[in-house]
Amino acid sequence: MAYFATGPTVFRHRPGISRRFSARPRFSSALDSCVRACNTSRPDAPASVAAVSLPQGVGSVPTLILFDIDGTLLRTAGSGIAAMGRAGRALYGDHFDERRVEYAGRLDPLIMADLLSLHGIEPTPAEMARFRSAYREHLERLMHEPAAGAGPCPGIIELLDALQSVRDVALGVLTGNYPETGAIKLRACRVAPERFPIAVWGCDSPHHPPAREHLPPVGMQRYAERFGRPIHASSVVIVGDTPHDVAAARAHGCRSLAVATGKFSVDELRAAGADRADPALTATAEIVQWMLAHP
Repeated sequence: MAYFATGPTVFRHRPGISRRFSARPRFSSALDSCVRACNTSRPDAPASVAAVSLPQGVGSVPTLILFDIDGTLLRTAGSGIAAMGRAGRALYGDHFDERRVEYAGRLDPLIMADLLSLHGIEPTPAEMARFRSAYREHLERLMHEPAAGAGPCPGIIELLDALQSVRDVALGVLTGNYPETGAIKLRACRVAPERFPIAVWGCDSPHHPPAREHLPPVGMQRYAERFGRPIHASSVVIVGDTPHDVAAARAHGCRSLAVATGKFSVDELRAAGADRADPALTATAEIVQWMLAHP
């Protein structure tokens, strides 16, 4: 179970506040251990982090940076799609074909519902839960196979380290994954889920049918609940590799940083309306300065 956003889309920050975040989140007893782990803050940046040199005034405004997982933080070599296929065939037979739907930028609950429907299976809550559980089991196995070939996307570790050295920056994930499968992918790729105090998952939309555009307000609400102060949408950066990520940012006045490490090119991401598009997130200092240069 996850908590949902309430109230307006835009949250205002109180100016003049500059301190490191130290508040601890409050969890409902119903949250499972995976969600609890993925919303536990990392105590400190590693000792090897080199502080990024920022122009005067940059980085003085609280900022929330929300990363997509697949194709943005991580290259999972198709393990998620393959795991859905294995889960489907284990449950429903050898005719199950995971290639019949589009995956990029979509929410896992919608992907799974489409797969079930296309194979003549009604996506009831019970059937969705059954499919989700099988998917988690197969993903866990696949991600730890030697041939999986999964790992962080270029520049990601350096970028996360640099951002965690800057005052008043909160990191988070905004992803179509379920909490448990997103955490499996992150850990298998040697990216600690605890690096992201704010987590918004594909099952967190408060609306039906769910959509990625529903998720940024959830992230802003969780930021406000965690740190005791609201945040304005213009202080939120959404980082992703698909036009869906760009659209989610634009829908709420957040800034979008698109990266062409997935299936879409820089030109396609710019055409979708990205505020910035890069071939990879390797220009660490330049990207950090852009993220923290508030309009």
